[in-house]
Amino acid sequence: MMQDRAMGVTIEAKYSIGEYDILILSAEESGGLETWLKQNGYALPENAKEVLQPYIKDKLKFFVVKVNLENSRNTGYNYLRPIQITYESDRFMLPIRLGMANSRGFQDLIVYAFTKSGRVECTNYRTEKMPTDNHIPTFVLNQFDSFYIKAFNKQYIRHNKNAVFLEYAWNVTPSFNGVKCDPCVGNPPMLSEFQEAGVSWLNGNPNASVFFTRMHVRYSRAEFPQDLMFQVTPNTENFQARYVITHPATDCNCSEGREYLQKLETRKVMEVIEYCRLTGDKAKNYVWYAPALKALDKDLGTRSSPAIISTSNDTDVLNRMEERANTSLGALEEPKGTKWQIEPLLLLLFPLSLLLYALIQKKKVEL
Repeated sequence: MMQDRAMGVTIEAKYSIGEYDILILSAEESGGLETWLKQNGYALPENAKEVLQPYIKDKLKFFVVKVNLENSRNTGYNYLRPIQITYESDRFMLPIRLGMANSRGFQDLIVYAFTKSGRVECTNYRTEKMPTDNHIPTFVLNQFDSFYIKAFNKQYIRHNKNAVFLEYAWNVTPSFNGVKCDPCVGNPPMLSEFQEAGVSWLNGNPNASVFFTRMHVRYSRAEFPQDLMFQVTPNTENFQARYVITHPATDCNCSEGREYLQKLETRKVMEVIEYCRLTGDKAKNYVWYAPALKALDKDLGTRSSPAIISTSNDTDVLNRMEERANTSLGALEEPKGTKWQIEPLLLLLFPLSLLLYALIQKKKVEL
């Protein structure tokens, strides 16, 4: 203890829970805390001192964990269970700078936030919605994970690598009988699951309101120099990042079916264009899915510019492709009412022709 005080480190609390040995520490300066942690068997990166100092200056405590291997073997699990911490603070924040000390690049963080009123947003970085309701090709169904990684990467770069992205926000109150997602990828949480997640205000009051927000953050020391600061807003608008896959019909032997197949080719082009907008991929990689891209490429390409499909991750080019594809779609569709507009015209011309014939005959008689 004397050695701890000499380094300016105080053990505020000590716990042994399951496979974890936990200490709550306070410190007077980062150098002493760094030395204490290393002497007590904790692994620290070389630049830990500069990361620790701001928290010491703000008089924050440090939650320090060691894995007790003997206890871990006795738990019956072959993995480390997550740790849940409850604490009180005047600031609604998440200290991410500590994690940067161990990182060689960027890290991804998913934030789940439950509130009594509405959506949670970041206050010191922009909160941006992920794209939603986009129509994408059917091949994405079997590779959605890689698609979403590409789509997130595109948004991350587009917003200068320093935004927080909203992926889901919904009223998930257990007693609420409305839809809690659209579409749902699993069953809505049960009351007991909310309580296990720390939604304490449901204890004894299962009818209390719960609003859930999911945010995705990719951070590094260069782009996110500050901890994440949050606020609870009154915004209860439901939002979900979702992507639409339309499966084509297969039995198309009739005349309407053949017309549908023509439109389907244009639709596939539109799906690829949307996919490339979201991911930054080149359309030339997906000619196998939408062969009409070749015709579109010849139609738009010029001698002074490279082939369109080979550079189709450019926004202007994609816009031109979409405009041309829409024109093609319009050419394939029969304008509504055309058939019925022609028949009255023919009926009108027929009496006029009779009248003209009658006038000619009358003129002949007079002559």
